[in-house]
Amino acid sequence: MKDWEPLFHVIKGHFQGLGVLITEVMYWGNFIIIVLKHRDTDMEKLPSRAANISCLYFFDGEMGRPSAPQARCLTDPTPGSPDNSQYNTLQPVGNEFMTVASHGFPAECGTQVFHARPGNGRRIGKLIMEISHTDIALVKLQDTETFSNMTFQSDNSPNQIQLKKLVRVKSRQLYNIVSLDSPNTGFINGSYIGTRSFQAVPNDDNSPELEWILTTWFYMGQQSGINLPEGMCGSAIWNEDGDIFGFFRYAPKEGVMKDWCVGIAADELIDRGFTLVNTSDGT
Repeated sequence: MKDWEPLFHVIKGHFQGLGVLITEVMYWGNFIIIVLKHRDTDMEKLPSRAANISCLYFFDGEMGRPSAPQARCLTDPTPGSPDNSQYNTLQPVGNEFMTVASHGFPAECGTQVFHARPGNGRRIGKLIMEISHTDIALVKLQDTETFSNMTFQSDNSPNQIQLKKLVRVKSRQLYNIVSLDSPNTGFINGSYIGTRSFQAVPNDDNSPELEWILTTWFYMGQQSGINLPEGMCGSAIWNEDGDIFGFFRYAPKEGVMKDWCVGIAADELIDRGFTLVNTSDGT
């Protein structure tokens, strides 16, 4: 099914009619996983198929989510953090704006953004806006900062890749090799096998109504959730063509999805009118 979003809305509406709370709907191609909020849900009244696709059920407590998914980050850089180098180039970024994890900028801390280097960090920009429900915020860089949408070069990734564009995950072929590179992990690979989901997230105004965001799951290997360190929120996830599929959100350390990580799908930014700036000309 190339576009399963209409089916998601049918499923969501059906469960609302049943009075059954769900927190995620995952599309796997030949089956659907529906995540139930409460363990005491009456399973007898739940559908076994939707649009002739089998429905499987998990409970929210089995998903291994952190209590607040955005909490998987380092908020207090210390000399023990792996990344304490002074970069001349910030990457990956946009022409005027750099993406950051919005939870790293609580209101009481103001809007100034610093490159966190113990002892002599420098101011690099100012927080401009948050993209609702995605935990992604935009920073306007200082005029003195330079940047590039090129990946970092390393022993594991000797060839730099020009990040070219945000792409809709529903348009991607299955079994893509994807990569991410954060200061806390270095360069690592995973697999995109077409798993997309809608996750329920709290509203920005703390109302009881939930918002649903499009996410995508990536298989990272056995026991990967244990080994992925904190601090990766917002890291871009791309393929060898330089297409960005999404932005890292969290990796369960336990539960049924512990070998996977989930990212905010790039569709969420595309639908809000954002594009990735081509910096291949060095400007």
